[in-house]
Amino acid sequence: MSRSIKEIYNAIVNEKQTFSELNSLLPDYPSDTAFGSLLADLSSNSKVAIWRLWVFITAVAIYYHERIFDKHKEEVQDIANSMQVGKLEWYASESRKFQLGFPLAFNNTTFRYYYLDSTSEDAVNARIINRVSAREVFSTNFTGIRIKVAKSIGVDLNAISEDELEAFKFYIQRIAFAGIPVDVWSKEADKLKYNIRIWFDGVLPENDILTAIQQAINSYLIAIPFDGMLYRNKLIDTLQELTPVRDVEIVSLQSQRANSVLWIDAGRFIEPESGYFKTDPTSIIQLIAE
Repeated sequence: MSRSIKEIYNAIVNEKQTFSELNSLLPDYPSDTAFGSLLADLSSNSKVAIWRLWVFITAVAIYYHERIFDKHKEEVQDIANSMQVGKLEWYASESRKFQLGFPLAFNNTTFRYYYLDSTSEDAVNARIINRVSAREVFSTNFTGIRIKVAKSIGVDLNAISEDELEAFKFYIQRIAFAGIPVDVWSKEADKLKYNIRIWFDGVLPENDILTAIQQAINSYLIAIPFDGMLYRNKLIDTLQELTPVRDVEIVSLQSQRANSVLWIDAGRFIEPESGYFKTDPTSIIQLIAE
C-alpha cells in the first residue's frame, strides 16, 4: 500500500538528519556570501527553504510512483482472481462448454483444448449439459474430483444417455489437469416420497388447494441448487407460505436412489446422490379442512 505524501516527506527529512557528513561538504565561504548561507538553509525550519521544496517535489514523485505500483498490483490480483483454471468452478464451467459431436482442437501456445466452432447455432445447441456440480471427494473408494451432470428437457432434469456420458468423459479427460483423478457420472433423479398432512381454509375448493400444494412442492424441488440439499423445514416453510394453508405436518419423508430398492428416511435434510429429485407418484397429501 502506497504511503501518503506527508509520510514520504517526513521519512526523507528524518533520513537527511542522520547524515551529519553532509556538513563537511559545505564550501568554506564567509557567512555573508550565498555559499556561506547554505548551512543555514539546510537546517532551516522554514517550509519554503529550498531543500524542503526539493524534498516535497521528490515526495510527490515517489508517492505517484508507489500509486502506480499499487494500481498494477490490483490489476494483477484481479486477473489472478478471475483465473479459475484448475478450481472446482473451472471444472463446472468447462463441463457446460461440452459440445456433443464436435471435435476438440489443441492450442500449442496455451496448451489447452478448445472447439473451433463455439458460436454457431449448431454449436450452441450441442451443449447438452445444463446442470453440473464439481466436488472434491475423499473416501476409501475414490479421492479426487467428482463431476455430476444432468440435462434439461423442458423444466425437468434428466440423466444424459450412455453414449453422451461416454463422450463427455473423454472430453473431461482431455481438459483435466494431469495427475488429478476425475470421476464423472450422470444418474436418473433420486425419488422423493412424502406423506404430508395439511390443514387449510375449508371455504376454498379442495381441488384448487391440492393443485397449489403440488405446484409449490415441484417449484421448491426445481429451485434447489443442483447437487444441493432438500431441507425438511424449508419444504414446510414453502407450503406454509400458501395463503389457504393453516398448518403443515410432514408425516414421512423418504428418498430412493436410482437403481436401488431401498427407501431412506430423511432427517433434517436429504442429499440426492444424482444431484436432483423427482416426486414419486405414490406420495400422499392429506388435506384437512377447518
